[in-house]
Amino acid sequence: MFLFSFRYCPSVFILKPGQMVHINKGRLHAFRKMSTSRLQNTDCHHDLRQQLQQSIGLSEQLCFSIAWDWMFKGVTSGGINREVSSVLECCRLNRDHSLQSLAIPETALLFLAKENVAKHNTTSQHDSKSLIQCRPTSVSVVESHSHGSEPRPMTVLSGILPSLQDVVQRHISAVLGEQESFRNATKLAKVTIEEKPDTWQNLATPCSDPYVESEDFFCKFCKGELSNIYMHCNGCETLLRQDYNICTSCHSKKKYKRNPNSGTTACSSLLQHTGNMTGTSSSCSGCIGGKKCTVCNFCTGCSCNCHQQFTLHYRFMHISDEEQLLKDVEKIVGVDDNNL
Repeated sequence: MFLFSFRYCPSVFILKPGQMVHINKGRLHAFRKMSTSRLQNTDCHHDLRQQLQQSIGLSEQLCFSIAWDWMFKGVTSGGINREVSSVLECCRLNRDHSLQSLAIPETALLFLAKENVAKHNTTSQHDSKSLIQCRPTSVSVVESHSHGSEPRPMTVLSGILPSLQDVVQRHISAVLGEQESFRNATKLAKVTIEEKPDTWQNLATPCSDPYVESEDFFCKFCKGELSNIYMHCNGCETLLRQDYNICTSCHSKKKYKRNPNSGTTACSSLLQHTGNMTGTSSSCSGCIGGKKCTVCNFCTGCSCNCHQQFTLHYRFMHISDEEQLLKDVEKIVGVDDNNL
């Protein structure tokens, strides 16, 4: 009854024996453990800490957390729809404010769809061979479950379909936009498209493991989840042997021309992803420490071409497979493609 691995909710924090705090799912929370050391008289927490020390003593108190790595999925199609859509909306709001979510709902959604399509097809094949079939007939019976049981694949697929349609359609539109950029590619800001998903690549080569959740699969700019499609900086791969991935939306807005982690000091494309790429020629005399890149011959301070060339990657499956997954779910649920 649980939707993939969500690393933030809900959590139970045990402060000391007999004391427990429960944090509901979807809540951003942080805890600061109190030290037993004394604070200066000018500190705003001086009096409060002194009072606590008098009540609990100066010895270190037990303080650890137990994080439940799941989110409740629901047992009815309506409940599942509300749970999934609310998490997607929360993550979208975080992205609008350039905040990274701990949840990975789009990735979970794609795998949940694949899992339940396979379960439905396996069950259908088994039932078709059985001479005696015993199935519930009413909706109330279909969606009633005993404690700890899993909802039927049809129920899950019906619940996640609206969210799945939104995610897949956005991915298809993004790929079509990058394919247009590929056809109109110039020497600057060149776009290439990887034919095979990362899961088909040799993981021994310098490449992020697609199955390992890390900072590499969150956009460097908007902090959005990179669930199945993302843009990979060729310059960071070639010059720095590092992964620098952004979403297709930030790439289309040319946000890659600056480094979100760079400060006011002079930047070099040989040390990190590009600083502020405002130049368009190989000749430059205004950059502090700037010199010609040995690969593209452009200035490493303001116009390095290497960091303006990206490759569209598919993390788990090709976009055609993602589209087919959506069609499979729609067929099982009974949605007419012509009515979408």
